[in-house]
Amino acid sequence: STVDVLEYLSAWAKGPQAYSDFQVSLNPTHDYSAMYETKRSDVSVDLSREHHRGRMDRHLRDMDGSDPWAIVLSARPPAGVEADFSTSRYLQAAGSAEAMTIEYCAPGGAEIGAVSVRSVVGHRHESPGERDVDIVLPRSVETIRRHEVFTAQEATEMFERFYRTDTIGDDYELRPIEGYRADGGLIDLRKPPIRGHEHR
Repeated sequence: STVDVLEYLSAWAKGPQAYSDFQVSLNPTHDYSAMYETKRSDVSVDLSREHHRGRMDRHLRDMDGSDPWAIVLSARPPAGVEADFSTSRYLQAAGSAEAMTIEYCAPGGAEIGAVSVRSVVGHRHESPGERDVDIVLPRSVETIRRHEVFTAQEATEMFERFYRTDTIGDDYELRPIEGYRADGGLIDLRKPPIRGHEHR
């Protein structure tokens, strides 16, 4: 554990209940991964927001579309709740520090027969004529809208908020792209891209 030994001693000194609560607080609350194209393995760790800050800011700044090219931060369901598609809640970014796409998955979507929905995150905007932007990934190209492009600095604030609250707040707009049924089935919500001046 990277928890300071003094934290253990402090909790122990407060009595059995305090120490028991402290031990519970050590349980991981999130799973974190950074993906690399040329390295043999990705970085994958458990995080407990009560004790570990994580290193999202460093990996987001280092993203160059290859090493690393993506990071994923997933919230674990509360203790005693089974992990399934109805509890899927994660934030992921892909691309480079200068231009990345961010997706957010959260429970919801009953109106379309889904238990959770994955969406592209965007800045609130009033530019219906904006053009598409290509985010080049190691094995594909992701086309998003101009207001959906983020820098590492912007993404860091969003990831830190998600790590602390399991939400991204109300400062962004979401474009749903995929729903998940309880049985794992997918509901494709993407619309065919409209190019040029007709894009909205």
